[in-house]
Amino acid sequence: MQRSRDIYSTFVVWSKVAMPIAALVLLSTLFLFSGKVDVTESLPYANLNVDEIIKDQRISRPFIDSVTEDGTEVTLTAAFAKPDIANPGKFETEDLQLRLRDANNQAVKLTAKTGIVDPAGAELSDGVTIVTSDGLTVKTPSLAAQFDQKRFVARDGITTFLNIGALEADSMVIDQSENNTEIVFQGNVRLTYQPPTP
Repeated sequence: MQRSRDIYSTFVVWSKVAMPIAALVLLSTLFLFSGKVDVTESLPYANLNVDEIIKDQRISRPFIDSVTEDGTEVTLTAAFAKPDIANPGKFETEDLQLRLRDANNQAVKLTAKTGIVDPAGAELSDGVTIVTSDGLTVKTPSLAAQFDQKRFVARDGITTFLNIGALEADSMVIDQSENNTEIVFQGNVRLTYQPPTP
């Protein structure tokens, strides 16, 4: 019995010495067989301009939800948003979706490929679609929106889809008030009548 205890004690003592030595041998082989590193060679991204990196910073899939002074809910989502360093609060966006809903539950949804948005309004471009809760759909190349005045201006031509057909105009102004929405078509206005099918 005493002999087995001596063997066990001897094994424990030698293990305490042999195991750290084996670990050092394994680590040394990692350094021996690893490739040589040239410390004088610069990193591949060391030549980049730091200012350019900061300017290219973007926010992926931003979600902004706010309320204007008159109680209009403004919700913005996009694929990307890039902050304007010179103008805090202004963003350049891609694949923008903008939703406005006032206290009377009147809603407007705007989608655009690109846009510049700030707390006061938005400049949308590269194809804009407007859909209102009243069932009105408008397509235009660009649109200027003023959130506080609930005013939307399209100056590059518009196409509006109605129940009776399609309406085209050189420009359009939408003004929303507490009681109604006023839409003014300007320039050359053409209505293509589509009679309802019986």
